[in-house]
Amino acid sequence: MKRKCSVLAVAMFALLAISAAAVRAEDAPKDSADQVTVRAAAIAFADLLADPDFAKAKSAFVGSQEQVELAQHMHAVIHARKKLVAAVLKAMPNEKPPQGDDLTVEGLKKRMARYEVTISGDTATVGPDIKLSKTGGAWKVADIAANPNGRQVVTTLFPAMTAAMMEVIPDVEAGKFKTPKEMEQAMRPKMQAAMKALDEKMKAAATKPSK
Repeated sequence: MKRKCSVLAVAMFALLAISAAAVRAEDAPKDSADQVTVRAAAIAFADLLADPDFAKAKSAFVGSQEQVELAQHMHAVIHARKKLVAAVLKAMPNEKPPQGDDLTVEGLKKRMARYEVTISGDTATVGPDIKLSKTGGAWKVADIAANPNGRQVVTTLFPAMTAAMMEVIPDVEAGKFKTPKEMEQAMRPKMQAAMKALDEKMKAAATKPSK
């Protein structure tokens, strides 16, 4: 019998598959002084995402309104997962909560620490998605989904994941589920629909004629 992955694990596979190619190899050269500064700026922004108030992260962001909304989607899904884990731990103290750090600030920081940093003038990237701009002599995050595929994940999958988790939390707190597996089964239809929508968008983008 094939082992079934949790809905959260399956959902995050799409994002991880996109970013895997950008992870720095073990034998890659060490960062230059400028690369160290860029990487530190990206990680500092991730720390701001840990605050429940998105305004903290927004104040350090220099992207457009559209890019701000992408960052807000990331902030929302991170905090929805945090609330869900807390609810599971309280309602099911003898059960393991959702595993993995893909939707956590710590997980984001770990990936940022491994991603390749590239710099071109006053623009830099950390991995495939994090774009920074040099403003007033300081590096600041301008986009958290610069890669087209990553943008599809953030705009399609993250809101669906946030909604599914926030919707199920009251039922977890009310003791409706005996195990996290039962909880994930309740979330599965919405997550499957979101994954299907993401797949369709990516296929459409892949077949769209280039200008």
